[in-house]
Amino acid sequence: MSRVGKYLTNIWSENRLQQSIQPTADIKDIDSTYRNYEPYSLGVYYGEDLVRRDRKSIYTEYKMMMQDPTIHAGLNLLVTASLGGHESRGEVVFIRPSDKLKNEGIRAKRLRKMVDDEAEHLQGLINNIIFPLARNGVGYGDSYMRVYPKQGLGIVHAICDEKLDPPLIQAFEQAGRTVGYHVLEISDFEIRSISELNRHQMLRMKMPRITPLPQFRIDHVLHQQLLTEDDINKVPIIPAPVGGSFLQAVAPAWRDWILSFSALNSQQIADSVNNQFLSMDLSSMPEANREKYKKGLQASLLALHEKTRKALGGGEPLWATNYTFLPTWGEKQILSSLGDLTKRTAPLSMELALTHLKRGMGALGLDLSLVGWMEMISGGLGDGGAFHTSAQVAQQSALIRQSITEPLIDFCIMHLAYKYGEVFKRGDLPFKIEFYSDITASATEALNNQQTRAGTTSIQLGALQQLKELDMDEEANEIFIADRLGFDDNQAKKIASSLAKSKAKESNENPDDEV
Repeated sequence: MSRVGKYLTNIWSENRLQQSIQPTADIKDIDSTYRNYEPYSLGVYYGEDLVRRDRKSIYTEYKMMMQDPTIHAGLNLLVTASLGGHESRGEVVFIRPSDKLKNEGIRAKRLRKMVDDEAEHLQGLINNIIFPLARNGVGYGDSYMRVYPKQGLGIVHAICDEKLDPPLIQAFEQAGRTVGYHVLEISDFEIRSISELNRHQMLRMKMPRITPLPQFRIDHVLHQQLLTEDDINKVPIIPAPVGGSFLQAVAPAWRDWILSFSALNSQQIADSVNNQFLSMDLSSMPEANREKYKKGLQASLLALHEKTRKALGGGEPLWATNYTFLPTWGEKQILSSLGDLTKRTAPLSMELALTHLKRGMGALGLDLSLVGWMEMISGGLGDGGAFHTSAQVAQQSALIRQSITEPLIDFCIMHLAYKYGEVFKRGDLPFKIEFYSDITASATEALNNQQTRAGTTSIQLGALQQLKELDMDEEANEIFIADRLGFDDNQAKKIASSLAKSKAKESNENPDDEV
């Protein structure tokens, strides 16, 4: 045995020695041919279907989309579902002492008192701006709030209004960290100026950039290589790209929806116009009188049209009789009505337009029945549809909460630093941010899952109780628990063993019950 152990030891030592002598491959060992070819093989092709756009074009489209009633209702629903709100007071965010401050230490008591004293003030400031802050975030991908801190008092005021509309603000980043802002301010005389704000004056809500958005970027010209620097403080500061908006995936379907809906709207207006075509028999009319007759008839019809227009504008009433004289020659009928040759025979269909709208709402995770299309309620809220809709909204809600929590933490840290002179690190926060989540989609999903688990557990316990009363041996119980109840083998073995022990214990306690 000692020889075998020594032999294995020698083998392992030799392997370790070989590994230490032969270094692993490095990026510098790759053939330079690949490096020369990759500038033309990496990336994607930009063309008609994947177009790069400038920042202003992207935000203009988002602004137009958010004015659409259906998109407007969908974004509001997502924000409400993610943030929740107290039913009577309307409060959304609550500041509580951190769980790690539950001990009775001197520092814990001091920090608990600090958080309790400032919670009401912080909650009031945050709850006044949190809905527009989140709404701008999901619509544009970025959202901003202007804060006003004072030494010894903390943050005394915060705003999130039209002056902080995301298209007016350019954030600057260093390796993904926000370092400052340029804000466009426009006076009533259209005088444009740029204001520079730092991180103590403005806070940013940044939605996750899940899918990069094709766009023109000046940093690709000024700083062609951003990833080679290892020191984060030496990485170039660049303008933050546009991205993170929930409307990014909705935009293609929205364009098709607007085109289809505009076509339907135009056709409805065209159908409301009554076009009558007249045929005139001028064969027996003298040549000199034909043009005079046609001009007189045209002037008479136009005069009737103008009279109707003026009547609708509040002039002469429509019920007044209008007489038009049409002279005839001989016994022939000069005018014959051919009817409206432009009338459609097929009814209008909303199917194609609704298909585009469903695609857009699907990207937001919403059902059309939840944003005003109540005739489709059977697909949204009936027959268990609300569960699936809620699950989709819960997915979006997680992104919104994750993004909005970051600036709220910075908000509270800044307030405590200005008022108490104590700066807390994110890994050692004396407070926690809670949402009133009883009415949120995430809370609904969690509650439904808990109820489902509780119901399943109750059924399983009933089956185990009946299994215990059957008094089968341990091996039979294990087979039944694994095959019929669906437990894993190890779990089934432990449960079967526990049933056997419980049965033996009852038999020892009540020996007279045995037959």
